Amino acid sequence: MLLKDHGLHVNGYLDLGWLASTLPRNPPLQRYGLKSLAKDVLSIDLDKSHSVRCSDWEAVELTKQQLDYAAKDALVAVIVFQALFYAHLSFKGKVLAVAMSRRWSTAFPRIAIWRDRAFTQKQQRIKSKPATAQSSLEPSKLQLRPYGRSHTVRRSPLYHNCVLLAPDGQRLCTCDIKKVQWYIEKGLAEEIALEPNVVRLKFEPSRRPTADEQFYLTEKANCCVVCGAMDSYIRKHVVPHEYRRHFPSVMKDHKSHDVVLLCVNCHHLSNLMDQNLRRQLALECDAPLESENAKLLETPQIKKVKSAAKALLNNETSIPYERKYELENLVLRYFGKNEITTSLLHKALHMESKFENDQYSSHGLKVVRKMSETKGLVALERLWRQHFLDTTRARFLPNLWSVDHGHESIRGRIKDGSSEMLQVLGTQIENN
Repeated sequence: MLLKDHGLHVNGYLDLGWLASTLPRNPPLQRYGLKSLAKDVLSIDLDKSHSVRCSDWEAVELTKQQLDYAAKDALVAVIVFQALFYAHLSFKGKVLAVAMSRRWSTAFPRIAIWRDRAFTQKQQRIKSKPATAQSSLEPSKLQLRPYGRSHTVRRSPLYHNCVLLAPDGQRLCTCDIKKVQWYIEKGLAEEIALEPNVVRLKFEPSRRPTADEQFYLTEKANCCVVCGAMDSYIRKHVVPHEYRRHFPSVMKDHKSHDVVLLCVNCHHLSNLMDQNLRRQLALECDAPLESENAKLLETPQIKKVKSAAKALLNNETSIPYERKYELENLVLRYFGKNEITTSLLHKALHMESKFENDQYSSHGLKVVRKMSETKGLVALERLWRQHFLDTTRARFLPNLWSVDHGHESIRGRIKDGSSEMLQVLGTQIENN
């Protein structure tokens, strides 16, 4: 909503509960909401009354009380963060004398472990002892889960580096253990060595690796390609799937080259940096990240009725009388009824308010179409690869990893003058 309505790009959030939980208190805080933190840190009584908090925030025009409530929330949260952050530095013996303009950049690496993670009271109860200068910031002590979007963290190797040989002994590729076992079980290959696993095919392969495919013959380390961490990692798509999925088939044969391993922190930071290039492409290709032509459209009236029904079902006893009366009338008017019943509220709650938009066109598809008509998709692929190198400074990439990987092979596989050639190479055809 901030991006669509106000053009504001949000790169993440910090739940203040994490920062507050690192500081020792006697007695300890019982609650870590903004109201409690404002009272504890700033000695301010923040108004969180039900009459405003549960009022109609979907109204076309907000009341003065609502605007005041929202403004204080935003302002107080920033002031509480500043107070907690410098109290934390003082507690850790790391008081920094930095200019105001540098304070946010100073804070960023110190709060990164909590970024985009909701704080819960359960996490605080895990710690049986008061925080100490040695343990207050160690994730292992807090038993924290990886932050950011939900990604599957690999703890088993992605690369087994098994070697597949042609009948004459030429190396064809490196592959995983399952593929090697399949060839052996089917009687299509014989085992040559165990460590590393090397098998030789008993038949002539349909093709041999070309000079442009030597990357697939090299061994690859199971570590973060940015920092070298080897304990856990996540697969990173250098060319995001939202673009790659719209590429022609001739450009999908080498996509494993663009799947690398990153640790949790590097993966999260890399994804944040990707937003800058996505915004750049959005401007250059007239492909808004959040178009008015959304994939799903929602009927405003039904949305309000569903929201009212949900509030009445879940929070009936805590809703102020005036607001409860408004919500009930909203549901009754929609259904043309005179009495609110539980069955009516459930019926309202389960109404379908969203439907598919036939005019929808995704950001990724628009970018691919625009690049196909101008610079070509090879240029788009190279752009994302170079962006990954520039933003991560990856030091542990596999040998022969290149921003131009596969491009010579692609040129040799498409017909001169074809529409596919124009789509892939774009204006590069004129230069060649």
